[in-house]
Amino acid sequence: IEKGHLQPENLGLSLAEAKELLLHTQCSLVNQQIAEYQKQQELCSHCHQKLLHKDRRTITYRTPFGKLKLPSHRLFLSKFQQWYPALKADNSLMSHPA
Repeated sequence: IEKGHLQPENLGLSLAEAKELLLHTQCSLVNQQIAEYQKQQELCSHCHQKLLHKDRRTITYRTPFGKLKLPSHRLFLSKFQQWYPALKADNSLMSHPA
């Protein structure tokens, strides 16, 4: 962050600079977490069958630091989950509304 000519009143970060810095940090962290979560959800947790993708969307997630545009992959249920409807809740986080 360039400050130009330093004065006592412009030392450190302004609130706007801090929010922007935290937004970029949070965006990077969240994207890594989403990639890991999606990788974990690719297989049925009961029968370990690879789940097929229904579609891919982008959702908006609001934070104190700004809005994040996040990938959201919707998955089909495995045959095991179709036979036992009580197990459908395993993938509930993948379709979380914004």
